[in-house]
Amino acid sequence: MKRNLLRLLTPALVLMILSAVMEGICALLLAFLVSRLQTPEHELLMLIIATMIALLVQYMAVTRGFSAGGAVVNMLVKALIVHLPRAVSPHKQADGLLSGPIGQVMSAPAHLLAPLVSACITPLTIIAGVGIWYPGLALLLLCVVILIALLLRISAKHLHKQELRLAAAASDIYITMAHFARHQALLRSSDNQSGASSALMQQLDEHHRSHQLLLRRSLPWHLAFVIALQLLLFLTILFGANAVMTQQLDIPHWMALIILLLRLFEPLLQLSHLDQALRQLRHAFRQVEQVLSAEEIPFVALDGPTPQDNSIRIHGVTLYAQNSDRGLEGLDAFCAAGQMLVIVGPSGAGKSSLIQLISRMQDPLVGRIEYGGCDIRSLSIQQLAKTQGVLFQANRLLRGSVSWNLTQGREDIDHEQLGSLLTALGLSPDILEEEVGTGGDRFSGGQKQRLCLARLLLHTPSLLLLDEPTASLDRHNANRVIELIRNYPGTRIIITHDPAMACVADSVWVLEDGKLTETGSPVELRQRGGWFYRFCKDKDTSL
Repeated sequence: MKRNLLRLLTPALVLMILSAVMEGICALLLAFLVSRLQTPEHELLMLIIATMIALLVQYMAVTRGFSAGGAVVNMLVKALIVHLPRAVSPHKQADGLLSGPIGQVMSAPAHLLAPLVSACITPLTIIAGVGIWYPGLALLLLCVVILIALLLRISAKHLHKQELRLAAAASDIYITMAHFARHQALLRSSDNQSGASSALMQQLDEHHRSHQLLLRRSLPWHLAFVIALQLLLFLTILFGANAVMTQQLDIPHWMALIILLLRLFEPLLQLSHLDQALRQLRHAFRQVEQVLSAEEIPFVALDGPTPQDNSIRIHGVTLYAQNSDRGLEGLDAFCAAGQMLVIVGPSGAGKSSLIQLISRMQDPLVGRIEYGGCDIRSLSIQQLAKTQGVLFQANRLLRGSVSWNLTQGREDIDHEQLGSLLTALGLSPDILEEEVGTGGDRFSGGQKQRLCLARLLLHTPSLLLLDEPTASLDRHNANRVIELIRNYPGTRIIITHDPAMACVADSVWVLEDGKLTETGSPVELRQRGGWFYRFCKDKDTSL
């Protein structure tokens, strides 16, 4: 990834270096012009030409910087689109990458890289130019620049510690506010909103006080660098004025020296702000790199054998949860093509892990899973995407209209088909042109769940994998969903805690502590008097 980034940034970087060199040359020519005020004709013409060239190169560098930023974002987004679906366990920071780190990386070439190059190259160009005529002065200026760089390094080290504390405090308060907003309904129903609000306000006040304290501690280190620059400039002007008064230096040369110092210190002054921005950019880049370096599931590049049907067979599958000795152990089971299979069991039994294995979001440590007689690991990601439809509990809609969310740009689905499906799910066709908002927040949890199910069904996968498709629904709408899934022409594997759905299935698997303890039809399992019998006992299982 770093090599690709360098390739994208190199043209802009070359132009930025040329622009910074031209800035230094213009400063040298201006100083030379001021030192020769009596005969400025040739020097003035050279300065005008150099300034025009510098402006042209700077314009090219800025436009190329914006283009490079867009190209970098395009590369990173494509890399995430390819990587995240294949990641063994998507990184927890992946959710906010586009709005945070990638946005920072996008702005870097135009808004950060150009001033950084200028702050480094322009002073060196000026020092090199001065060295041609006054080597001693150039050496003195170089020592001053090195001293300033050391001061910047010391202040930056202390500022970084304060920034880390501020970031940690801000993260804590963000999590608290997110929890408070997310659980409003629960807080209101438990009549505890005022208590939760008071606790939140108290934490906000504590965060504000700690924020002020950290800012007061970091301010001296931030000012130290700026004050050092101003002090050096003041001393130079003072010694120069003394040299003029004692006739060791004439006024034109003194003015030329001041111009050079101002052009030398001006880009260096930006380094105090650029250093902080660079640390933030480095942190953002590490976040993106962390996500992209997560382990991937190894899919074959070319399509494998064609599955004979939509059956699922599990051979001796074992999978342990991360950092735990609990998980699935030695599973052997079969789901015939076209069956409606329901997986039930207590919480933490491994039901979701089993669905992830069947959908190949994970691979088992031991054993294999066959899809239509073919080892699922021999199938390409394209083959699986064409045949599988997966719906987990975390349902999301994308920003846009309901209609666009359901069709995803497909033109072979008409409004009549959409309306019929929405009606079957207990939703009004009138919502098709409504905007869903961010993540679908304009709709309730049950509405979002049914809209996500509708989106899945419209793509007619031959294998449905559903995790709690009725969890957020009332009984009436849950029955609608059950009936729709029951009549779906394909293999259906569903995790549920709803006895009504379990009792209309063709087959049931009972998972307890990562092991299959019961398999068979709902009628058979109820007659055995085991876990499934207790699961359905005294429950309303009628539709």
